[in-house]
Amino acid sequence: MQVLERYDPDAIRALHERHEFFWLDLVDPTDEQLEELARLVEIPSLALADTKEFHQRPKIDGFRRRVLVVFYGAQGDALLEVHLHISGDEVVTVRRGDCRHLTAAREGDASAAQTEEELVFRILRALAESLSTMVERRMTEIERLEGAVFERPSEADRRRITELRGDLFADNQIVVAQRDMLIDGAELIESLPGLEREEARHPFRDIHDELVLTAARIAYGREILGEALNAYLATTSNRLNDLATRITLIATIFLPLTLVTGFFGMNFGWLVRHIDTLRDFLLLGIGGMTVPLLIALGLFLRTGLLRRPGG
Repeated sequence: MQVLERYDPDAIRALHERHEFFWLDLVDPTDEQLEELARLVEIPSLALADTKEFHQRPKIDGFRRRVLVVFYGAQGDALLEVHLHISGDEVVTVRRGDCRHLTAAREGDASAAQTEEELVFRILRALAESLSTMVERRMTEIERLEGAVFERPSEADRRRITELRGDLFADNQIVVAQRDMLIDGAELIESLPGLEREEARHPFRDIHDELVLTAARIAYGREILGEALNAYLATTSNRLNDLATRITLIATIFLPLTLVTGFFGMNFGWLVRHIDTLRDFLLLGIGGMTVPLLIALGLFLRTGLLRRPGG
């Protein structure tokens, strides 16, 4: 089996005419190259149209002696759509970006595949593992955010929680669709000439199991993020309530003081003529402000309003 890393019409034509199985891995091909390739290896027009447009849902479509598989992997934190055109003579993968796991499979164990079915299995497994790696990377960040919201949450944490919930929702849509697709759809691949096998259990079941675990991790991550967001909102609400309580205490303290100072600040003639001794100043002035303050503090201590939350 040969692995082609670039578009070479002459090599493709020669391999196809000799019915020598090969894997062609195309990254960002032009529409002209795809049309020429379709003529060389007899890709159906409907399958070609899907590959030209991309943004397809995960699916397995049968076309007589060929199958189109739309399968998603990941590069970094982004989903990557990959189209696999499979027949008994070749496998063509088309993608619009790099995928480290798929490149590693192309340069490593995929080239050592003993059968056509094993090659397809290794390609799909590499893509499934890239999804699992991306989700585990998200889980690491989710665990960090979970700890942060119980310590000193910030607005940036809240925004990141919201973004991650959206990312995990998109991941879940893809992973669950691919998981369900492999339950029955893999039989279309196995029925192709050259890909038949005698074993009762098809190897694509292992990829299905990998996707099941990935879907479970996504569900767990979304649950943690939901709880973290609730904890953030509760913490913010508690901080606002504590601030409102303290502001209310300050207002309560200054209310009687304002009343006393306002009364003695009025310029009534009798008040000005009769309150002019040191005794009046200490008793009515200083005492008039100190006594209400002490009474307010005593009430606050008795009701526990001066204790810190959780103290």
